[in-house]
Amino acid sequence: MNKIRHQFDQLVQGEYREAFILILGMIVMLIGEFSTALAVTKIVEAFGNNEVVVQLTNILPLAWLALMYPLGPVWLQKKSVVQLLKLSLAIFMIGSLLVGIAFNMPILLLGRIIQTTGCGILLPMLPSLIATILPEKNVGLTKMGDVMLGVALVLALFLTGISFLLGNWQLINIFLIVLSLIIYHNASSIKIDLEISTYNIERVNVVLSSGFMVLIGWIVTLGDQITSSWFSWGLLVIGIGLIATYLYPIR
Repeated sequence: MNKIRHQFDQLVQGEYREAFILILGMIVMLIGEFSTALAVTKIVEAFGNNEVVVQLTNILPLAWLALMYPLGPVWLQKKSVVQLLKLSLAIFMIGSLLVGIAFNMPILLLGRIIQTTGCGILLPMLPSLIATILPEKNVGLTKMGDVMLGVALVLALFLTGISFLLGNWQLINIFLIVLSLIIYHNASSIKIDLEISTYNIERVNVVLSSGFMVLIGWIVTLGDQITSSWFSWGLLVIGIGLIATYLYPIR
């Protein structure tokens, strides 16, 4: 705990402020990724879909994030660090707005995908950005991924609980938009910029990571009485095969 507190104190001072803003932005977007975790029952009641379909609000964003991850360095070829953070937050806020006003599953899922797109632009490059901003002697501060995820999850549960108390689970998106606007306003204070060499899209990784989307297709067929069993099993086998190849350390 003392080590975490010491790292936090460093981040809010002087040259660490830029990394602090990036980390806060990422935490807010990760909160969005967890924002529907507790709301499955509420969504079922509100939209009338079965729980298998509603679980897509939690599973689909993770699969979409896996598809975006190999594209991470591409964005920095097009944008500065400030532009990248602002773009991520802007897309994330649009998605949060759609989730907040959604009245059926298609709009909700669209909003969740847009939320994840904003998060997925910045997340793959965050360790490299922080490592560039921070002095080499403090490189340990770049290893905050687990802390960020833990903080985001706790805050997501907390904000969801407040939304439940206020009578509408979708109110969490108001909190997310307000927090995003604050960080967006402070993003211009980031002065660092990176020169990224030409980066070719890892097309093989993109294709293999699509196995997560195939598995989602398999999950959907579980609640579909029309789809034949062989097709469902085929999706499962293909999805597992693609993911296993994607995760295999030697390709």
